[in-house]
Amino acid sequence: MEKRKKTKELSEDLRNQIVRKHEQSQGYKSISKDLNVPVSTVRSVIKKFKEHGTVANLPRYGRKRKIDKRFQRKFVQMLDKESRLTSKQVQASLQSEGTTVSTCTIHQRLNEKGLYDASQKEPAKSELTLFIVLGLSGFIILLTIIISIYYKRERI
Repeated sequence: MEKRKKTKELSEDLRNQIVRKHEQSQGYKSISKDLNVPVSTVRSVIKKFKEHGTVANLPRYGRKRKIDKRFQRKFVQMLDKESRLTSKQVQASLQSEGTTVSTCTIHQRLNEKGLYDASQKEPAKSELTLFIVLGLSGFIILLTIIISIYYKRERI
């Protein structure tokens, strides 16, 4: 048997072929060789067909998401237009459209997309803040590093 790339699931067409071949009294091993599918997969597809009468994907466990993909795209577009919106403002906007979600949910969806809530962004540190935090010697060291990096870029 040739090596096959690992995939998450078989196509519904391939699962139907497995069932048809099984109904034609073909064995697990011969189906496996014909379709280039592991014997254990053939066995599980046939078992599922016998138990449920279908090879289609069945509903899975877990809570359904409150924010579907359409809403997620919508508030990502909102944040593209106004990047300084906070999760509370997004929450109020979604609530006005009839969807109640917590700010935690909004944070999670934003993090999935690689975006962050404006209230969570770290404030820019000014030179004075760096001076206070690092002290005089640390600040001077930091400045010399920044200047040396700057001049190395200028030469290249």
